[in-house]
Amino acid sequence: MTENIGGKTRNSLYWSLSLKIPYEFFRFATSIIVARILEPKDFGIVSIATMAIYYSNSFTNFGFNQALVQRKEITEKHINSVFTFDLIVSVFMTVIVFLLSGHIAAFFNSPESKNVIRVLSFVFILTTLHDLPYILLRRNINFKVISIVDMTRDVAMSIITLGLAYLGFKYWSIVWGHLIPLFFAMLYLLHKVGSPLRLSYHHASIKELSNFSIWSFIQLQVYFLSSRIDRIIIGKFINPTMLGVYEKSKSLSQMPSESLGDKVNTVLFSSFSRTQDSKEDIKNLFNKGLMILSALNFPIYFGLYAVAQHFVIVLLGEKWSQMIVPFQIMAFAGVFASINGLLSALAVGAGYFKSYTLRFAASTCVFFIGSIFVVNNGIEAIAAVMVLYTFILFFLTYTLVKNAFELKWWSFIMCVSPAFFESAIMVIDIELCKLFFFGSINIFNLFALVSIGGFIYIAIMMIIPSSNLNTVRGPIYRDLHKVLSKIKEMRTP
Repeated sequence: MTENIGGKTRNSLYWSLSLKIPYEFFRFATSIIVARILEPKDFGIVSIATMAIYYSNSFTNFGFNQALVQRKEITEKHINSVFTFDLIVSVFMTVIVFLLSGHIAAFFNSPESKNVIRVLSFVFILTTLHDLPYILLRRNINFKVISIVDMTRDVAMSIITLGLAYLGFKYWSIVWGHLIPLFFAMLYLLHKVGSPLRLSYHHASIKELSNFSIWSFIQLQVYFLSSRIDRIIIGKFINPTMLGVYEKSKSLSQMPSESLGDKVNTVLFSSFSRTQDSKEDIKNLFNKGLMILSALNFPIYFGLYAVAQHFVIVLLGEKWSQMIVPFQIMAFAGVFASINGLLSALAVGAGYFKSYTLRFAASTCVFFIGSIFVVNNGIEAIAAVMVLYTFILFFLTYTLVKNAFELKWWSFIMCVSPAFFESAIMVIDIELCKLFFFGSINIFNLFALVSIGGFIYIAIMMIIPSSNLNTVRGPIYRDLHKVLSKIKEMRTP
């Protein structure tokens, strides 16, 4: 791996995580307050609208954005051709979805979602203007700017949603909380990208990107089905209220992998793409990413499982009590999901898009068939099918990259075992504390359980001797040393 790529990767990981981690505490707090203000049905109505919008939105980009990142060399013709193509398709999809909004709302027996779908239909155009400059910054591994934009946009989303919910806008608070920050982020990114995007189409340039983009497009369709098919089934065959309960369970359980994991995986995808010809560099990047993700996400998911009942009742309220069991089940899926993102980044970034997409599609078929089969047993059964789906996807994808890059199962186990066993010990301690000291459900006991679990995990991670853990501990020790040195300099006359 060249020193330039390695340095950019380390710097990008630093900016991606250092800004994202503090924000996640803020986003988590505001999402809890919003859930206490709104009703489960409000989340169900928005979920129905977003299912229609984001499925249609997957058609507005035929994988060309990913191809711009993955391709070694690109020109302005490539960029402007993709921009022109995407913008034309986006305008077309906005008109189509706006006109079909009534039929979509009728399919889900949710008349309230009709106007929500109409307003959100303009997301097609906004995301096209937002995503291309964003992708160009990703290609250059310029994640400092990306992280600042993401954090600013997401903070604005949380604040606006919370404010509008408090003022009584109900489900509209979620809608406008998403659209307004997206609009201003789009304006900033268009300014930051430098040279203006032009309406100019060159078929030869599009054709050069199409070999990668075709499978990227297929993968986007599979991704939508894997992430939304359970919601579609619940919305159609159960009701919007239970869809809202399931939506909140899934969104909260996915928060660690989507917030922390996706940031690491996005950076590593760009790095995998730049170093795809070197198996040794690929293996080093993958193993480091695996250790970082397991150290960050495993204790969160294990901890969420252990404190789920306290968490839901104390923070969200009794009206959300039906989400306790599916929330616990989804915590198991989160363990595999946090690794699947990294495996996907490796497979796609290194050029194995077709093979990965076929495995992704096979796993999604299992998820779809299983969800249909168990829907009459409630959202808990569908959550259990999701665990099976994430495990199958993990097994199939790791087998692919294992063969392609000569990875070993033993190496994988050694990378994740420290975080796994430390998290398991943490859960045992939490369960014992619940049994003997903090069984009552109140905010004091919740705080005590989280604090005890976090302290135990960090203490074990920092003390136990392990060469693998040095990958995680090293940056922590260095940052602490820098902070202490600065404090010492400030105190020195």
